[in-house]
Amino acid sequence: MTESWGLSSVQASRYVREARDLVKADLGDIDRVDMLASKVQMLEQIATDAVAAGRESNAIGAIRLLNELVGFGQVQK
Repeated sequence: MTESWGLSSVQASRYVREARDLVKADLGDIDRVDMLASKVQMLEQIATDAVAAGRESNAIGAIRLLNELVGFGQVQK
């Protein structure tokens, strides 16, 4: 922001902080469990549709994102 818009670093930091506060306020009403379930369902549907359409690389990508989202394959400490 300092290079692209010519803002000082203090002013850029203030804008970033205010943007984060706005996002936090908007997301405050969202139930995280419902949001996670919605995203899991969406990725499962994308993978199913991709396989049916013969787009295996898209299906693999959706499955990979699903695994990252729910944490499959990660070593527990």
